[in-house]
Amino acid sequence: MNQSTLVVISAILLLATVSTSVASFADGTSNLQECIPNGQYNASVNYFPVRTVISNSTLFNVTYTNSYKVVTDTADGTTYVLYQCGSPKPDASLFAAGAKFFSVPVTKVLTSQTPNNPYLLLLGLQSKIKYVDSAAYICSPCVQMALEKGEILPYNSSAVPSQMDSVDVAFTYMKDNKTNTVMTRESTDPGPLHRAGWLQFYAFFFNAENVSKTVFGGISDNYHCFANATRITLDARRSTMQKVAWASYSAPSKYNGNKASWTISAAAYKAKITADGGAQLAPALTTSNSSEFLAALADVDVLIDETYMISNYSHFMSEYRIDPNVTNFKFIKQNRVYRQDGLMNSVGSRDWLESGISYDDAVMQEFVRITYPVVLPTAVKPLWFRNLATGEQPLILTSANCTNYNDIVHIYKDRVINCAAMPLNLSSSPVLLPSLITLFAAVLISMLIL
Repeated sequence: MNQSTLVVISAILLLATVSTSVASFADGTSNLQECIPNGQYNASVNYFPVRTVISNSTLFNVTYTNSYKVVTDTADGTTYVLYQCGSPKPDASLFAAGAKFFSVPVTKVLTSQTPNNPYLLLLGLQSKIKYVDSAAYICSPCVQMALEKGEILPYNSSAVPSQMDSVDVAFTYMKDNKTNTVMTRESTDPGPLHRAGWLQFYAFFFNAENVSKTVFGGISDNYHCFANATRITLDARRSTMQKVAWASYSAPSKYNGNKASWTISAAAYKAKITADGGAQLAPALTTSNSSEFLAALADVDVLIDETYMISNYSHFMSEYRIDPNVTNFKFIKQNRVYRQDGLMNSVGSRDWLESGISYDDAVMQEFVRITYPVVLPTAVKPLWFRNLATGEQPLILTSANCTNYNDIVHIYKDRVINCAAMPLNLSSSPVLLPSLITLFAAVLISMLIL
């Protein structure tokens, strides 16, 4: 059983074993999963014995009192006051104008964008999802199955009575004045583990701080382990650092002056993944001059194509203005051209834009797989990065991939490995990972640097 499976299963069991009585949190290992019974509220009791300390994410913070927690969106200052069900609702005058109040734990939610769903799956909370917007674009096999079973319904903004008004919280991608909407910013938090850290944000609304600590800790540990295993292996083998370009083509439109343009991205999270994966990031560039663009790719070893629509390798070569008969590009000679569409649903929606935001240990494993494949066991299966040059085909995710309806990690269970148990290929003869002391020291140093 792999690391991600163990982490998520243990987290789900942790959530499931929380007692349904007020006394369940007396030992300080969990927060209440129910309301305080009538007449039993006590102002001197700490109803949140498990409290989150935010260590990575930068776009939210949290403070606690005995009976409520205050979550703040640091990007725009929006305040969410989450008070324990059965305790008095705090006085609105204590908070900034526009503060929103939620009785927690919430039990019914609406998700308005596909990246919301993987966070709830990782927390073992799929059963709390009542409505999903953009249902046709969802890749998660088990959410697709829940839609087919009618356990989750597509959001209909015209429905009467209002679906939006019937849920405790609606996680949205934009700010509005509805009292039960919460804007999330996971995709813009600058850094891979910053994005995974939004598990903590979602957990606040379900009093699931203990679960988020377990799950995020597992993702973080596995991520750092892959990064450190890569450094150790490359140093031992004296390998050459690979140069990676995250590139894309834009067809002529009003947004680029009706001229074709090309971009090499150096977005913060891509820069962090590239650096942590032991590679060099190609410098940022946006140009309508194809010769300038191709010159910037001259020494690139691995190219990750992010163009919205590329049908095949010939199409890629044409849009990038690369002559297949006259080329010295290393990424062409070595067949190292990848796209992020290795996992898709039946209408072509990419799972990279859904689960690639939260499963960040899987992202690091996948990055290492295409840049330094010698680091990983040869049996590791691909995830999002599809080799366009060799004609790899995407895996189409359907409800059939949800082989166990309670198996939250679904498609990743046989694809994300437990890095700590992985042999290191330091030479022609693989050896086991270094001693725990050495590995823990490496992880600690990385975390301090981060």
